[in-house]
Amino acid sequence: MKHLLLTTIAAVVLVGCGESQHTKPSNESLKLKDTIVNKKIYFSLNSNLNAKFWASFNSEGVTQHSARPDGKYHVEGLEIKVKDAESVRLVFDKHKISEGDTFKAYSDSQPSGLEFTINKVEEFKTEGK
Repeated sequence: MKHLLLTTIAAVVLVGCGESQHTKPSNESLKLKDTIVNKKIYFSLNSNLNAKFWASFNSEGVTQHSARPDGKYHVEGLEIKVKDAESVRLVFDKHKISEGDTFKAYSDSQPSGLEFTINKVEEFKTEGK
């Protein structure tokens, strides 16, 4: 009986010493950034499917948009933060984005957010390459 008690205690201690998933350093920003850098993303507004746009994100942190001035961007977790004529937050559900995925855009002029669907993601060539 004493042997069984010691084995149980040892098992509990070992399980308690296991590495927690929450203590591992997060690399989330890198994952989403890898998905968007040097890509041109085509998307449409869910409330008006005729409203179609594109945005590109280069490796120097510059973004271009079909309906907005050029701006700067950086990635934090599942958000792309853009600063052009105003600050915009693009919020994604996952790190790897692809056709059919949705995202929301929030700004001072649209604080409740607009939802978009990605129609296509393509690689673009930067100048000089």
